[in-house]
Parts: sequence; C-alpha cells; structure tokens
Amino acid sequence: MDVELLHEVVAMLLDRLDADAEFRRDLANALGFMTGRIGSDYDAKLSWISRANELRAENLAALEQNDPAVFNPLPPRDSECGILRPSVVYAKFDLAQGWRQQSDVLAQLKRWPEAISFSDRSIALWSDLVEQNPSVVNFAHFLDISFKNGVRVAEESGDKTGAQARQLAADNFWSTHPTVRRPGK
Repeated sequence: MDVELLHEVVAMLLDRLDADAEFRRDLANALGFMTGRIGSDYDAKLSWISRANELRAENLAALEQNDPAVFNPLPPRDSECGILRPSVVYAKFDLAQGWRQQSDVLAQLKRWPEAISFSDRSIALWSDLVEQNPSVVNFAHFLDISFKNGVRVAEESGDKTGAQARQLAADNFWSTHPTVRRPGK
C-alpha cells in the first residue's frame, strides 16, 4: 500500500472538495477503519491513523471556534445530515478513539514514549467527556477501555511505576465520580 500516495490523495480531496466538518469527519473515520485492513504493516497503519487524527483535531478546533464555514455547504433540508451534524462532543469522541488507536499502533512499534503520550491524551479527553456527559454510558465504557490501555502500554514498556500510577488514577476517577456507572461494576 502506497502511504505517500494516500496522503497526496487526501490532500487533493480536501483542497478540491468543500472540506466541511462532515466530510472531514467521514474521511478521518474511513482512514481509521482502513487501518484494520492493512495487516501487520504498523508503519502504514501509523501513517493512516496519524493523518486521520490530524483531520479530527482540525475538525474539533473549527467546531470549538464556532466557525460557520465548517458547515458549508449546507445539506438539503430533507437530508439525514441535518440529524447527524458534526458536534464538539462527537468530534472529541472521534479524536479520543483515534488517539487510543494511535497509542495501540505505536505500542506495536515499541515507540513507548509516544504510545504512552497518546494513551494519556485519550484518557484526558475521555475523562472530560464523561465529566461533561455523565449519563452517556458509552463514554464511560470507552474511558474504562482507555484507562486499561494506559496501564497495559505502561506495563509493556517496562514502566511498572507508570502502570501503577495510571491504575491509581483510574481508581481515583471512578471513586470521585460515583454518579457515573463504571462498566463491569
């Protein structure tokens, strides 16, 4: 798979098409899903998921700034796009998932500092989402997965102290948020 060609095509798509938030979200998610079809070429996976996360971060920044251009062109009135419009909450959801996925790929490449950094970013973003939306059970589920991922990546890197600190942070989060239903409890 030619990763450089992929980056050129993505850049052309974003340049030539109206790169609204919906298109960027869909393109980033497609790139993220495609990493599952690459096999064990972790360098290619990293390139794809990194580009997907760049698009997600750009989307989130534009949405947080309430940039009206991010929604142009407007979808037809009877389009389902009106129901599933991009939002800050779900842009964070996509980015948190992407960062956890990027952490997993970096761990496969044994690039431990980067893997831990992306895992920690994912945990921080999921924590914010859960705190701001405590009734969304799915957010708590993905936060729990990200906490476990952080502990696992630290352990695999040989950082037992870091793994213990991440487990303690997870336990503290759940104990200080008793209204949030912890998965498996």
